[in-house]
Amino acid sequence: MKIENFDTGLKGLKEIENIIITPEENFKNKQKVKKYLTDIVYSGKSKLDDNLNKYFIKDVKVNCFHPVNEFSGVEKFKEEYWLPLFNAFPDLERRNQPYFTYKGCR
Repeated sequence: MKIENFDTGLKGLKEIENIIITPEENFKNKQKVKKYLTDIVYSGKSKLDDNLNKYFIKDVKVNCFHPVNEFSGVEKFKEEYWLPLFNAFPDLERRNQPYFTYKGCR
């Protein structure tokens, strides 16, 4: 089933610019973000500052899932998202597919 005009995003926020892009542009953008995240995860904490400054502007605004929600600024993004993530999961891996483990299955 092909989805067209799938309207997602933040409704009613005047400071958010609504842009229309093609499915091809959307795919290219997703590939870029995938590369950014892969570089950040696999380079680890030692290259975190370099990667964040390489891929994000200084006053980046990040909207993500609950309970994290929002960040303004690359330094806050690092201190309140990336460093706690790396500290909680020192062997963090990035996967593009679901990964399941089962205990006691036949």
